[in-house]
Amino acid sequence: LRRKEDKKLHQRRDDCETPFHKVLHQERHPLRTIESLVAKFCIGGIQGNVQPSFLVFANALFPQHNFSEMSCTEAAGYYVYEYNNAMLKARELGRIDDHFQVEEATPCQIAEAAGFLESDSVYNPSRDRVLKVCNSQGSDSAANQVMKSTENRYNTGLVSLHWGDLLGGKHGSRKKAGDEDLQKRIRRLTQNLGYDAK
Repeated sequence: LRRKEDKKLHQRRDDCETPFHKVLHQERHPLRTIESLVAKFCIGGIQGNVQPSFLVFANALFPQHNFSEMSCTEAAGYYVYEYNNAMLKARELGRIDDHFQVEEATPCQIAEAAGFLESDSVYNPSRDRVLKVCNSQGSDSAANQVMKSTENRYNTGLVSLHWGDLLGGKHGSRKKAGDEDLQKRIRRLTQNLGYDAK
């Protein structure tokens, strides 16, 4: 019976909606996200070319841009801008239930936002484990501490961006030197996500 239900669930692709009880938007400071994308998708470093797979993906999602014409930093920056603005719009439309800044959230806060503490949204044994971890171990438990990434440090020391790095003419940009379009967009996005944009 379970296999039949799974098959039905996966056949219903007309709206592409994920079958989760709640939808969360995980936010990260836009400059840090751009750094990460540059480290992972720039062939030859920050001055290098964008990986073809990223170009296909970004161009398909946001066809109003031609990511193939951009420097790697610009491609990552415009992608971060468009993706997060799409998420902000989805929040306005009520399609996202909650959001959190990954730098400030604890696992228990995320579990609560996701509905894992509600009786009707999670398999009961899983809910009981989450409740136990979040409630009975006190505020000193790892589940009640802000998450610190200790794994998957792909960008350790590779790319560090500042606001000036988003200006035209930098890092292989073909835009006019000093063009502020990307910088202004990312600063505005940073503020809209609740981060300091200084």
